[in-house]
Amino acid sequence: MKTAELKGCTEKYQLLDVRLADDFAAGCLEGALNNCVFEVAFGGRLAESAPDKTLLTIVYGANDRSREAAMALEKLERLGYSDVRVLSGGFLEASKEFPMIQGTPLARSPDPPHGHYELDLKESYLRWTGRNLISKHTGRLGIKKGEFLFEQGALVGGSVVIDMNDITCDDLAATDLHDVLISHLKDHDFFDVGVYPTAEVTIKKADESKVWVDLTLKGITQEVVIPILPGLTEAGLLATQASFSIDRTRWNVLYGSQKFFKRLAGHFVSDWLEIELRLLTRETRLVDR
Repeated sequence: MKTAELKGCTEKYQLLDVRLADDFAAGCLEGALNNCVFEVAFGGRLAESAPDKTLLTIVYGANDRSREAAMALEKLERLGYSDVRVLSGGFLEASKEFPMIQGTPLARSPDPPHGHYELDLKESYLRWTGRNLISKHTGRLGIKKGEFLFEQGALVGGSVVIDMNDITCDDLAATDLHDVLISHLKDHDFFDVGVYPTAEVTIKKADESKVWVDLTLKGITQEVVIPILPGLTEAGLLATQASFSIDRTRWNVLYGSQKFFKRLAGHFVSDWLEIELRLLTRETRLVDR
């Protein structure tokens, strides 16, 4: 439905704004009720925001590129609404022609990050998972230090140093086997921690969804491309999460690998080491260097 059709509509209708509540509070089309489609309570609130399933129901989101109105359309049709239409152009275009209510402006977006930002070691973590034929072990690796370098919002550099001596196994915690496994992981069969006590991730470049890094482990440097989920927390802190796997044999961690040993029986270990990261920065930016 186009805005001109909405303006000239003589049929009784219910108008539903499915954007975030603060976007609605900042400005909405006259006569609209808000029910954010991203929230699990969307369906339960329809009794208040769009009570008549037989009535023409017009939904709008932010604009045509943002798909919240299409998402609401599908949900409403599945719930039995007989006539649902999406307002073309969303609030962005409709507000130029249709009467609107101006509310409280949204808070100004924070300035894009620029400079060096230190990692918050208490809020950041690195989890690992290793597998054999029918089971797995999961634990943590300590982060010794880390920082990111931004230029006008773009991640352009930085590094994370991993303490290979600070390794734990969650599923064997408080058992006699925990220290046995950790000792095995630290010795020369795996990470040779006595010779290589740290590993380092060096950021080379990044885009909105991936970061290219050099991972140095056991003195060997190999490139890894990591899918990331970056953004800002409500407190304005830089944050990212990632989940990815590396082939450990690229760093000469060969124990139990079927690529390098003919018969392993119960000593088989998957080449793939699964990594889960959560990284948050401290509140203040470091002094530029």
